[in-house]
Amino acid sequence: IVEACEFFCIGEVKDRCDELMANNVDPVDSIKYLRFAKKFNLPKLSLSALEVIVSDFKEVFETNFDYLKYLDEDEMKEVVSSDALVAETEDFVFEALVTWVNADFEERKDVFPQLASAIRFPFCSPEMLGTISRSSLMMNDRCKEFINEAHRHQSNSHHYLHNARTIPRAAYNGKRQHLVRVHDAKIHGEFRRICEIAIPTDDDTMLWEELLNESGALNHISVDSSGFYWYSHEKWTHFDVASRMIKRVSFKHP
Repeated sequence: IVEACEFFCIGEVKDRCDELMANNVDPVDSIKYLRFAKKFNLPKLSLSALEVIVSDFKEVFETNFDYLKYLDEDEMKEVVSSDALVAETEDFVFEALVTWVNADFEERKDVFPQLASAIRFPFCSPEMLGTISRSSLMMNDRCKEFINEAHRHQSNSHHYLHNARTIPRAAYNGKRQHLVRVHDAKIHGEFRRICEIAIPTDDDTMLWEELLNESGALNHISVDSSGFYWYSHEKWTHFDVASRMIKRVSFKHP
């Protein structure tokens, strides 16, 4: 029907088909639906299929192994770069990309570094990171830097790193970085050092909220080349350690 609508320029019927198919996408057929939507310019079906692919990525990969290779470069990049992609670890995302490249190795090996830039290597398991570093596809300067960046991140030397690869996907349930700022402010006529943490909002902006511990504001804060520290219980604590206590810290709006 869609093909006939395309041929005879029957836009209203085509739009209705687009809507109906968008409501019936499942993981098993999601890649076929995405390819079909791209071919006939069906925006609702395209969006729905992509949402299913990224939200059920493991099932899609396992049940659509033969169809994964048919995704083109732009479609594959759209999938692996999505913040909404659900995978237990980035290990699985890397394996899926390698599978896609190997399906047409000579044509795709040169685009691998560009697509690999969308993988969140810092959130791969340490074991997988070792395996990845020995992959022939990673033996170029750009990909080697991705590996070095991941090692620095995992060794907690990451406070100066901030790019798309160092931001965990929405479904990531491991250790997360916290974006923090420290500044002096005049409150009730007195200058006080304030430590605030960034809280993402629904409209992709940041809301800054003051970090408080059980005794009140974190007034005694130091910043040097190795990161943030705060003074509590008669000792200085590196923020990487203190951030593990975030769940026990309360916030207040500035």
